[in-house]
Amino acid sequence: MAENPKGRAAKRQYWTQVVSDWEHGNFKTQKEFCQHAGISYKSLSRWRRVFRHDLPPPKPAMAFSTVHVRKEPCHPSGVRIGLHHGAYIDVSTDFDAGTLQRVLGLVL
Repeated sequence: MAENPKGRAAKRQYWTQVVSDWEHGNFKTQKEFCQHAGISYKSLSRWRRVFRHDLPPPKPAMAFSTVHVRKEPCHPSGVRIGLHHGAYIDVSTDFDAGTLQRVLGLVL
């Protein structure tokens, strides 16, 4: 983690990044993150309150999508995506891109 900068704008930019790293990181506790980053728990707590309404909400660690299993393969002009464990995903020509992106995000 970069050294805590001097100057109001630089300090705000630094702490914006620190708070974002905490919110989007994979640390189990705020204390664990602070130890890893070399910052005080109290400072991070203060800046989190300052930025509470400025930052986007953290992404959920896991999400679920509905999966429909079909016995028949997709239309011949579709695409088959092979997965590392031997399963595959058939994508028809009329697929929904957003749903496919979520599914691939979960299985890859």
